Amino acid sequence: VILGGVNNMAVGGLGSAAIEADLQTMYTAAHNAGIKVVAVTILPWKGNSLWTSTYGTTTSAVNAWILSTAINVDYRIDAYSVLQAPGNLGALLAAYDSGDHLHPSTAGYNLLGSTVFAGVAWTPVADSYALNVSANSWINQDLRSGSTPTFFGLNLTNPAGQTFNTPYIIVNNGTS
Repeated sequence: VILGGVNNMAVGGLGSAAIEADLQTMYTAAHNAGIKVVAVTILPWKGNSLWTSTYGTTTSAVNAWILSTAINVDYRIDAYSVLQAPGNLGALLAAYDSGDHLHPSTAGYNLLGSTVFAGVAWTPVADSYALNVSANSWINQDLRSGSTPTFFGLNLTNPAGQTFNTPYIIVNNGTS
């Protein structure tokens, strides 16, 4: 799932052509590695302290490109339209705004996740897996095109026989 572009504008000062080139590089690299590419439009962010009307125009241009022209994309998700305030075009709907007019609230992220999930044809590899995991082991789910992931949680059982269910994907960056 690739979602990006605001920082390219707000921090990098880049225009639509440069942002499209950056996104296309990511789409193509993932595609060439055999990974299914889910391209998500830039979210509404009007009202943020860094937003300008020029950035609004750039956001619209990049989003149109994502939805119609980008190549090596398996799925296109129009998150902009889903999260936008109908009476304030370009801004997040208040219920989906965390308060900075850029990042979604919990409700906004939930809607974004539901929108991505609904817009992708998920094919479970198996209903469940039985794994024996020892200390210092990794659990990894392959995200390549032949093995589409399922994200509904892990049931973990410790050596004492206690079972814990976690509906989250746990990422360890190697620092803990």
